[in-house]
Amino acid sequence: MFFGGGGFPFGDFEEMGGMPGGMPGRRGPPKEVDNTTFYKVLGIEKNADFSAIKKAYFKLARTHHPDRGGDKEKFQEIQSAYEVLSDKEKRELYDKYGEDGIKEGGGRGGGMDDLFGAMFGGRGGPS
Repeated sequence: MFFGGGGFPFGDFEEMGGMPGGMPGRRGPPKEVDNTTFYKVLGIEKNADFSAIKKAYFKLARTHHPDRGGDKEKFQEIQSAYEVLSDKEKRELYDKYGEDGIKEGGGRGGGMDDLFGAMFGGRGGPS
């Protein structure tokens, strides 16, 4: 079976969905990703540069800040959009994977990074 059987030891790889143990593989078309919401929140185009993002954020923040009578939820939405779009790495993740990509670390499989972070106080090793 393992040596000279010629096949995958757990059965036909494709029949099981691509992974040993019957775990489903990545099949079918990729999931549709919403990567426009943050741009809409700030009222900017997807190709906006950092200065346009900053300008839009400060204009909206002045209008919607809770201390000036604005809506707290709307202000938090504006802050979240600015936090992602003003950071080059986060923006790239958002453009590629949407909000889920930001929350999950961009599909990097943050499991090991989280493990090392918990063990050593940093990402991927001792600090």
